[in-house]
Amino acid sequence: MIHRLQYLLTLNCKDIANARELPRIYRLLDERGFGQLLICTPAEFLGGDDDDDEKSHS
Repeated sequence: MIHRLQYLLTLNCKDIANARELPRIYRLLDERGFGQLLICTPAEFLGGDDDDDEKSHS
């Protein structure tokens, strides 16, 4: 049951959280009535991204 779910956090960037797949996934979710769901990685959810993490460690 998905009730009031707003976010899907995933580390699966190969199959889910990538620029090539997200448009197709969002269309599918919208067709099924879940158009408000946001899919992102935990780092994106927390306000950062991998590039920022790499810069801070170099």
